[in-house]
Amino acid sequence: MLKGKIIFEKLVRDRVFQKLENDGFTVHYKVLSHDQKKNALQMKLIEEIDELLKAQSKGEVLEELCDLYDYLRQFLINMTCKTCCIYRKIFP
Repeated sequence: MLKGKIIFEKLVRDRVFQKLENDGFTVHYKVLSHDQKKNALQMKLIEEIDELLKAQSKGEVLEELCDLYDYLRQFLINMTCKTCCIYRKIFP
């Protein structure tokens, strides 16, 4: 069993914290404000682009493109209503 404290100061998706709680971990998290979420998503997009550029195999490239798409989609959803309308027209 893992003991001690692990700190991840990261933006997470897919309710990762709930999965960890279900596995018996104590999780502390905070819900970000609109501006905090925008900044965190911008940083995550940069991180994903960096990982895409470092990808070696076709599988790694595809995985990173999917991650990048997910975060770009979330970034667009987090933007203004007008941007969301544009997003809906571009991405089904």
